[in-house]
Amino acid sequence: MKKTLVLVAALATGATVLTPGTASAATVTALAFPSGATKGAAWAVNGGNVAAGYVGTDTAFYAVRWNAAGALTKLAGPSGATKYSARDINSGGVVVGSSEPSGAALRWSATGALTVLKPAGGKAFAWASGINDSGVAVGASNDANGQLATVWAANGTATSFGEGAGYAINKTGVVAGGSAVAGIGSRPTRWSATGAKTVLPVAAGQTIGSAAGINDSGVVAGTTLPYTNGIPGVTRAQAWNADGTLRNLPCLPGSTGGTVKAADLARIAPPSVKDLLARTVKDSGTTFRLAAGQCASIAYAVRNDGAIVGGINDGTTSRAVRWNPDGTVTSLGFLSGTTTSLALGTNETGTTVGTSGTKPVRWNG
Repeated sequence: MKKTLVLVAALATGATVLTPGTASAATVTALAFPSGATKGAAWAVNGGNVAAGYVGTDTAFYAVRWNAAGALTKLAGPSGATKYSARDINSGGVVVGSSEPSGAALRWSATGALTVLKPAGGKAFAWASGINDSGVAVGASNDANGQLATVWAANGTATSFGEGAGYAINKTGVVAGGSAVAGIGSRPTRWSATGAKTVLPVAAGQTIGSAAGINDSGVVAGTTLPYTNGIPGVTRAQAWNADGTLRNLPCLPGSTGGTVKAADLARIAPPSVKDLLARTVKDSGTTFRLAAGQCASIAYAVRNDGAIVGGINDGTTSRAVRWNPDGTVTSLGFLSGTTTSLALGTNETGTTVGTSGTKPVRWNG
């Protein structure tokens, strides 16, 4: 039986609300996609326009790096691994990611040499999601007893920041991710370079979520959602200033409302949100109803100028967007022949990467 949940918009008292607007779409270009692959994504891009991500199929995929011209290089995985992906790349071309189902955190040098990063805190497994230009990586170490936000020094030494998961790290070593709050669930979190934890606020009506990106000034981007009686609600992209104050990121103007399936949100959501949707929404037909002017939104990365990239579903389709520093929202557009897109990473020169349909793409402008 299908369930329909009605979304009611509510904003936190005192939160800054950006004024919606539109800007011209960017130019989208397909990145190299090998024959036989059925899906792929570019997760991150550095200042030299070198991108990292994965390509493959549902049963086997591998980490790749695309050069500035879009040509692809396969990165070698752990022995016997058939599912592994890259999640971030720094200015020197060093890449981090992880393998499945072995649960290994991986780092590739600029020449492609692979290092398996050891878990922290005696945990059995690990994954890596972010790396800064000093070569310090962040992710999590986990086992059946829980998960620890983990930072790996450039030499591979692992340090636990306590319960949680880190998804991004800036040049000074400040980490953004999520950590559990007793009786509530995962909340967006920022850790200082020494591991001091700050749980970030969420808007009124929102309950849980996670940060996914952080810039060098400490501005954080992430996603929150309501969670009531075991049922999650529609995701909302949000940002937090360096002082921790909340900013709500707007929908594209002109939305007439519609419906969005929870399963579609789960496919594009950041890991902590994806896991929650997957665990709690058992009926793949579960649908959220959006009123006019409302949307489901997700934020993944933030530039030093304050621009944030991610995705919006307005009840008609999911599209890659950029929330600009001036408060406008740019719909980045789709690759020809596709009708969905999602922005996952961006660099300081304005290049954005992600997916369109099932293919990895790059947007300029």
